[in-house]
This record gives sequence, structure tokens and C-alpha cells, in this order.
Amino acid sequence: MFQKSLIAISVIAAFASTATAATCTLTLPEQPSTFTDTFYRDTESGSAQWTEKTEVSPNETVLVYATTNIKSGATAPAYLSATPDRKTVTNKGDIWVLSGKIGDTTYGKYVEGMNGYGDGVTLVNDKNIYVNASNGYNYESAKAMSITGGSTLSTAVNNGTIVVKGASGFVPSEDNIQFTNKGRIEVIEKGYGISLGNKNANNNTMINEGEIVADGSLANAFSTSDAKDG
Repeated sequence: MFQKSLIAISVIAAFASTATAATCTLTLPEQPSTFTDTFYRDTESGSAQWTEKTEVSPNETVLVYATTNIKSGATAPAYLSATPDRKTVTNKGDIWVLSGKIGDTTYGKYVEGMNGYGDGVTLVNDKNIYVNASNGYNYESAKAMSITGGSTLSTAVNNGTIVVKGASGFVPSEDNIQFTNKGRIEVIEKGYGISLGNKNANNNTMINEGEIVADGSLANAFSTSDAKDG
């Protein structure tokens, strides 16, 4: 568990394997049988990649997934997306993200709860994001939040709760990203709370003012295993 820390990405590797446990006591909440809205992507061209919404409201419980026709993270759907034309998106409700084989259904690997693209975008999670994924060791294909940045700073803030199983809580690109965790991130059984992926580690900053709990032998609070520099 990590509490109240400013972690410059250049030194985050020292913490990468900390906060893991051999046995898992955390669990995902029961998946709702119905959702107020469902968004999915079935083709890599000619279909929307995200909703046009700027907010999930407090009374909403929404679902996002991809079909197996989606073959890369670049074409992954997201429920909320911040862009240069829609600078800030906020989750005040519950977002469920499903990936891989869940029960009797096989979803596509690549999917995100919230993402951002471009200069100066902002993601805010004020309530809950749940990611349930089953993709072997590919924990970065399904994400709660991610940003692909630009030339000016983009930010993501978790004020609520992010719970991931077989997935990642936050994944930045290598360009001018700041992520602040003021709430709680739980990693169940396997996955990453924060993962750099194959990124330049010098241009991003992670700030933890809350809790990050990794519970399971393959669960990690932070992963920098593929980082290029820093």
C-alpha cells in the first residue's frame, strides 16, 4: 500500500514491485445485471470510438467493451474521452469495463473506461471505475484511465475508486502527463495500479495522495518494467 507520496517517474522503479501479496482477499463487486447505458465498438473504422458525453452522472452505471474485431489499443473504445474539442471529461457514476473472456462471453482485449488525446486535456474520476479483464499477462490492453499527451501538460485525477483485475488503473503516454491519485486504486489478483508500458519515463509525474493496494502474487501497484528511460 502506498499513501501520500510524490513519485517522480525517474525514480518510480524503486517502488515497482512493492505492495504485492501472495494471497488475494480483495474482490470485484458483483457486476450489475443491467446498465443505464452500454457503449461498444465492433469495427476499427466507420464506428465511433467513444461517446460524445462529457460526464457520467451520479445516477448512471454504464458499460464499455470492444468486440474481438478491435485489434489494437489505438482503436480501442472508451466510454469518456477528452480531446482538444472536449477538454475535460468527468465520471461521477459507475463505469464498468469488460475485456477478454468473462463468464461465457469473450470480449475484445482493447478497451478503456476514460481516455484523453492531445494538448491540455483533463480526466477526472469522482466515483467508481471497475475493470474486469482476462487477457493472460497483457494487463495494459484494458485500462481504467489513460492519456496520450501532446506538447502541453495533460492531467488525470482519481478522486474516487478504481478497481482492476487483470488490467491497469492508469497508463500514460510519454508526453507531458501528470496523474494524481487522491482516492483508492485496488489491483486484484493480477495487473497494475499504474503502468508506464514502453514509455520514456522522464516526461511524466505520478502523485499519490491516497491509497494504492495490490493484492495478489501478480498484482503490482506500479510497473516500470518496460520503461525506456528514467
